[in-house]
Amino acid sequence: MSYINNNNFAKATKFIYNNIDKPLTLDDIATEVVMSVSSLKRLFREATNKSVGAFISKMRMELAFRSLQSKNESVLEVALASGFDDHSAFSRRFKEIFGYSPSNARQKLNIVN
Repeated sequence: MSYINNNNFAKATKFIYNNIDKPLTLDDIATEVVMSVSSLKRLFREATNKSVGAFISKMRMELAFRSLQSKNESVLEVALASGFDDHSAFSRRFKEIFGYSPSNARQKLNIVN
């Protein structure tokens, strides 16, 4: 059975996106799309070749990267809005993914813009 061919993936990703700044659990997402946690895991594995957690983490980092373009928010505010509890954890994860710190990303974005 193909899990991609139904609306559940779209519902799940919309729910995740709308709640990206809050702690999310597999149970929360599965309840929202009315499916079991194991089916939800299979759905994401089939659709994205990633776990649900990896998908959420990627979405949070992409949101953070885009948010850094705004000079109105501090790096801490971007971290908190991206679902991180503290600045240092966010900075470490950001650097792992993008190869440079959030403040360096902001400088690079400002140069490009």
